[in-house]
Amino acid sequence: MRRTVSLAAAFAAAIALGATDLAAQRSSERRVANPGETQFELQLLRPSGGPVVPIFEGWYRNPDGTFELSFGYFNVNTEETLEIPLGSDNFIEPAAFDGRQPTVFEPVPESDRRHWGAFTVTVPADFGGRDVVWTLHARGQTLSVPGRLTSPAYELAGWEFPGRSSVSPLLRWTADGPGGRGPRGITGAARQARVGVPLARAAWVARGAAAGVDGGPG
Repeated sequence: MRRTVSLAAAFAAAIALGATDLAAQRSSERRVANPGETQFELQLLRPSGGPVVPIFEGWYRNPDGTFELSFGYFNVNTEETLEIPLGSDNFIEPAAFDGRQPTVFEPVPESDRRHWGAFTVTVPADFGGRDVVWTLHARGQTLSVPGRLTSPAYELAGWEFPGRSSVSPLLRWTADGPGGRGPRGITGAARQARVGVPLARAAWVARGAAAGVDGGPG
């Protein structure tokens, strides 16, 4: 069952801006609820059978001028893990940003109400007021959330915390490999694993503000 999003605001925009501007709107924008509206009914937590709600947490600026849009999720089930493969039930628009989102959604954590910082999407410095929309379909419900840079209230600390005079550590999978820090994290080559067979992994950590200084494997 798909929730219908009101198009009243879109019709108003058509009158003000003309049919040409309305036709130019991306289809993903029509999946997003208007301010003050919601795509899903408020539901209590349950052991299983509920959907997964995608959540936009905010944005922060990278040193190179690009931006990170941070997303999390809320699996309303306390006991059920949902698997939603990439594709028509789990996708990001524009398609150029698709593929970084998770496919396994764990139950509500004991110490919190949802999962924070599941992944980020990197957008260019001139991204402006465009949206990055994450859509999930599960348990008969299709839910979408837009990530955007237009609200200062959604700016996050990212990887640097001036108020505490601290900086997130720089992580690498190999001593001379590319590094990542903060919610963006790092990715590496695919590894093969077998059930019941341990798979050793190591990470190199650069502690403090000196990002070019490596610690040992951890």
